[in-house]
Amino acid sequence: MTLSKLTKITESKQVFEKLITAKNSKIKAESYYCIGNIFLDQKNYPLAIEQYKSSLKINDQNPNAKYNLLYALKKLEKDKPPLPPPPPNTSPPPQQTKGIKNEKKAEAQKAKQLQQNSSEIKRAIQQNEFGSKAGNEKDW
Repeated sequence: MTLSKLTKITESKQVFEKLITAKNSKIKAESYYCIGNIFLDQKNYPLAIEQYKSSLKINDQNPNAKYNLLYALKKLEKDKPPLPPPPPNTSPPPQQTKGIKNEKKAEAQKAKQLQQNSSEIKRAIQQNEFGSKAGNEKDW
């Protein structure tokens, strides 16, 4: 980009920024749209998107602003670097670790309770078997 072109773009942008303060809504909307075009030409998609949205808030019937907004959104999405793959670390996040520890603790308590119940049942059976033979009942 040559210096003269850059100067013209900068001057144009300054003019449009002044026009944004105009009371006429059509002039405001068109100024936002033109600033968006400048940012789009510079491949500054986030700022272009912001300007097109501002234009459409004032005049939602501008098909060029709608088209350029969609175009800038697609370019922004396309230019995003892909997300890196997750690290090979297989340990669960800290919150999940707490949950796993609590689950293991609960399972251990259940197992202990089952053992106690089982022991009580065995004692009751043994007492019943031995108690019935020791009494006056006949075991035939």
